[in-house]
Amino acid sequence: MLRNDLAHVVQVIRGKIESVSLPEKVDVIVSEWMGSFLLFESMLESVLFARDTWLKKDGKLYPHRARLYVAPISADRYFDKKVGSLKDVSGIDMSTLVPFATREMTAWGIRGRRVRPENVLADPQGIKLIDLYTVQSADLQKTSSLLKFRMRKKGNFRGFATWFDVAFPSGHTGEEVILSTDPEQPVTHWRHDQFLMEHAVPVEEGIELTGCVRMTQNNYWKRHFDFEFSYSLRDIEYHKVFST
Repeated sequence: MLRNDLAHVVQVIRGKIESVSLPEKVDVIVSEWMGSFLLFESMLESVLFARDTWLKKDGKLYPHRARLYVAPISADRYFDKKVGSLKDVSGIDMSTLVPFATREMTAWGIRGRRVRPENVLADPQGIKLIDLYTVQSADLQKTSSLLKFRMRKKGNFRGFATWFDVAFPSGHTGEEVILSTDPEQPVTHWRHDQFLMEHAVPVEEGIELTGCVRMTQNNYWKRHFDFEFSYSLRDIEYHKVFST
């Protein structure tokens, strides 16, 4: 600030928002709290503390809204690279390891791996909408949503992917400015998150997948969440829990 002659304008106060003391309430809170599948790391709770403690009654939040999406995906190339390659490892057949490798690959949610648009099998569904002006910390601990997808293309269903967008208010036009991590948009450092199943299910255009998803903050590791998917597809009933 001294180098730019702004010391009389900008005051930097270092410390955790839960412990610092500000000279007065603020007009604007600008925050970057988003993590994998939006809520990973649970940083939004600190923003809500700042909102409730320091934001003026007519103050602004940037961003002020967020939405989490889920969609069914294929992952043929990923499995061919990670598992299919075991059929020939420098001339050695190690295909007996394929079942073990598949279980290991699908035991956990995969954070920060890009989903290409061609691998998305159906239109995404919003499963959580967050209004930063009204949301409470307790609202972030559990999320559940019914799922209903109609496949828009042929492929091998292998699991689900999540992504999010956040909205910033625009005082000039009245329209929101959207930061989206949708696979159709330029890739961001968040990329996407995937929850893959052990077995692929072939699907055709028009086939329906129904079920539900639950996302719960981990009891021991508050930065982490558990995802639970239950679904029905082509007369197959399946249930799986992922830790992230």
